[in-house]
Amino acid sequence: MEGERLVSTSETWRLTMIESCKQCGLAYLPELAAPSSLADWVNSEERVSSVTKAGATKLNIVASLEEGSRSLIEVLETVGKFDEVIVAVGPEGDFTAGEYASLAAAGFQSVRLGANVLRAETAAAYILSVVDQCASKSSRL
Repeated sequence: MEGERLVSTSETWRLTMIESCKQCGLAYLPELAAPSSLADWVNSEERVSSVTKAGATKLNIVASLEEGSRSLIEVLETVGKFDEVIVAVGPEGDFTAGEYASLAAAGFQSVRLGANVLRAETAAAYILSVVDQCASKSSRL
């Protein structure tokens, strides 16, 4: 995507995210990274520095259709406490094997989201909802 179309699409996603957060009562607005190639994003200074901030515990997950991926709930129940979750959701047709390898090398855990393949925006909303529920549950213990 380029130019005006990129701005329009990004703005549409941002507004959809805001409205979705309002509708479900989410207390925070997730950050929406600017569209870029996966290689550029995985190796970007911004992503790497956010992952290595002193004292912060990060959870990196990638929604995956790969065989052998663990369920999102299973990962959240075994990972322990974290301060931030960074989520990669693939394009229609899924990530390539090389893209999965790049994400794994960057510390991302592959998770499955259930039996059905979800659209990217639905997958992101599902992940945020499950993370929120698991975080709420663990903070009450």
